[in-house]
Amino acid sequence: MPTFETPKPITATVHLESGTVRIIASQRTDTVVEVHPASAAEADVQAAQQTRVGCTGGKLLVKTPKGRVLNGAPGGVRVEIALPQGSRLNATAARGSVTSAGAMGECGVTVQDGDIRIEQAGAVQLRTHNGDITVVRTGDAEIATGTGELRIGAVVGTALIKNSDGLTQLDEITGEAQLKTGEGTVSIGIARAAVTATCATGDICIDEAHGRVDLRTRVGNIQVGIPEGTAAWLDADAQAGTIHRMLDTADGTGESGASVDVRVRTSSGDIVVHRAERAPLARPGL
Repeated sequence: MPTFETPKPITATVHLESGTVRIIASQRTDTVVEVHPASAAEADVQAAQQTRVGCTGGKLLVKTPKGRVLNGAPGGVRVEIALPQGSRLNATAARGSVTSAGAMGECGVTVQDGDIRIEQAGAVQLRTHNGDITVVRTGDAEIATGTGELRIGAVVGTALIKNSDGLTQLDEITGEAQLKTGEGTVSIGIARAAVTATCATGDICIDEAHGRVDLRTRVGNIQVGIPEGTAAWLDADAQAGTIHRMLDTADGTGESGASVDVRVRTSSGDIVVHRAERAPLARPGL
C-alpha cells in the first residue's frame, strides 16, 4: 500500500485498462494508493502486480499494464486512492468505472465503456462512449456520452453537454448552458442564465427559466416555466402540435422589470409555457 507525503493538493493521473477507480478526497496531508485484483482470476492478479504507482513533485501516476497480460485475457483491477481535497484528477479507462467522493479540483475523465460519478469538483471534462455520467456539484462543465444517462445536480458556471442517446437531467445551473442531444428527454430544473438546447427526438423541459431560452426538437414536446413577475416574449412554432400559453394577461413584467425571451420549435409535438409556481404538466419519460 504505497503512501506518499502530500501536504498540498496534488495532480492524480490514472490510466486504467479494465476495472474500477475510486478517489476519496478529504483533509489530509498524505496520499494512499491501494491496488487490488478485480477477482481471484490469474489475469487480474497479474494485472494488479504489474500496475505502476509513483508520486513525485505532487504528481501521482497510477498505470495498469496495457493490453492483454495473460493468455489473451485482459486483467481487471480495483484502484482506490485517498488524497488531499482540492486535488486534480486526470483519468482514462478502456473498460470500467471512475468515481470520486469529496471535494476535488478540476476533473478530466474519459471512459470508453463504463460509468463516471463525480461528487464535487471545481470543474469537469467528462466523456464516455457507452455509460452513465453523474455529477453532484461542479463549476464549469463539459460532459458528453454516446449512449447513457447524464444526471447533473448543480453547475456553478457554464455547461456544454452532449448526449447521443439517453436521458439528460440538469437540476440547476448559474451560467449559460448549451445542450445537444440525439434521442432522449432533456430535463432542466432552474436555469439562471441562457439555455440553448437542440434534440432530434425527445422532450425538452425547463422548470424555471431566468434567461434567454432557445429550444428545438424535431419530435417531442417542449415545456418552459416562467418565474412569477417575469414577462415572457414568446416566439413559438409547433408544426404538428398545439401551443399552450398558460400565462395570464396580468402576469406581465413585475417591479424588477425582468423578462425572458423564449424561442421554441418542434416539428411534431406540443409546446407549453406556464408560470413556474404552478404544477407543471407530467413530463413523458421522467
